[in-house]
Amino acid sequence: TKACMQKEADDRVADVEKELQTTKESMQKNCDNRVAEMEQAFQAEKALVELEFNSTRGGIQNDAAERVAKIEDELKLTKACMQKEADDRVADVEKELQTTKESMQKNCDNRVAEMEQAFQAEKALVELEFNSTRGGIQNDAAERVAKIEDELKLTKACMQK
Repeated sequence: TKACMQKEADDRVADVEKELQTTKESMQKNCDNRVAEMEQAFQAEKALVELEFNSTRGGIQNDAAERVAKIEDELKLTKACMQKEADDRVADVEKELQTTKESMQKNCDNRVAEMEQAFQAEKALVELEFNSTRGGIQNDAAERVAKIEDELKLTKACMQK
């Protein structure tokens, strides 16, 4: 019985191994066929895309060249317009600067004249005060000198005695 069961088990294992090998080979064949079909479909799609790309590229290049030419024309016009605006603005600013400069020079000249006039008036006033103070100081000094001379004469006379 043991030998019989062993033989059945061995036969069953051999059948399963055979079935496994057959399934494995079948799956490998199906996989290889599927890969080959996908490769073939890819190559066909690639050829179609390249064909479309090449025909589209020519159209795109023409469109691009036209758009570039149009943009270059717009750029030239815009550049010319901006240059004119810049030149006009520079001229306006230079004119405004000149006017401001002249106005500031006039204000400066007027302020200098006012300061000169105020200085001359202050100078005359100081000279007048100085002269009048000098006269007073000279009178005071003359009186003090006379008083000191009188005291000196008295002291001398006293000392002579």
